[in-house]
Amino acid sequence: MNTFVMKQILLAIFLFLMLTHARAQDCQLDKAFYYAEQAPQFNGSLKKYFVRQWKEKLSSMEGNDTVDILIDAHGKTCFISTKGNLTGITPYDIRYAVANMPDWTPGLQNHFAINFRARLAMSCINGKFELQYLNEKAPKIK
Repeated sequence: MNTFVMKQILLAIFLFLMLTHARAQDCQLDKAFYYAEQAPQFNGSLKKYFVRQWKEKLSSMEGNDTVDILIDAHGKTCFISTKGNLTGITPYDIRYAVANMPDWTPGLQNHFAINFRARLAMSCINGKFELQYLNEKAPKIK
């Protein structure tokens, strides 16, 4: 490969990382709700979104993972963390999928849009991908 093409590839990677990093810096974790009167809503199916993102990798994926995402008061997403033993994809794959999500409908507390920390549980067994939005519903207090 000639040096011009290499420079173009490196520039593209650098710009992508800068945009992702800039978006991550907007995460205000100290002011994020974990439960709310109305949790943020993804417009469509979360499961289908991640299956489309990882369609080539599904057959090699195996295990469980928990992913935390910040959804800000404007519906923009920001990757926070991942924890688990999901093999066949890397944390970078998860970060990339989250960074490229379409906007969500923001969560509401007292009729105001809020920053919300969404927790997603992912599992893949024998190529069958499952996903749960764990804190979509606030727990009932008796």
